Amino acid sequence: MINPNCSKTHAMLRIIGANVDPSALTSRLGVTPTLQISVGDVIPRGTRPRTEGIWGRDTEGLLDSSDLEDHIQALLDQLPPDFKDMIPPGARCEILCVWRSATG
Repeated sequence: MINPNCSKTHAMLRIIGANVDPSALTSRLGVTPTLQISVGDVIPRGTRPRTEGIWGRDTEGLLDSSDLEDHIQALLDQLPPDFKDMIPPGARCEILCVWRSATG
């Protein structure tokens, strides 16, 4: 879908927590992440090891739609029906959305 008021949009699903092992979560979900950071990793802009793991899947560059709803639905469609049961205890799940106006 084309929205003439939008210059760019995408969405990212992230699962974050001290018990999140991105490799194990990838195996359980059967979905390849676009972002994975393990506990103990030092990310390029950081200086301290991560205390939480992150598994993330982004739609940026994957969909030809300027409708944010399409991006969110695409993320959800990739997940198995019992997705919420696969999230490690204590982890949080969030969807980050980007929508940039073409008209200011």
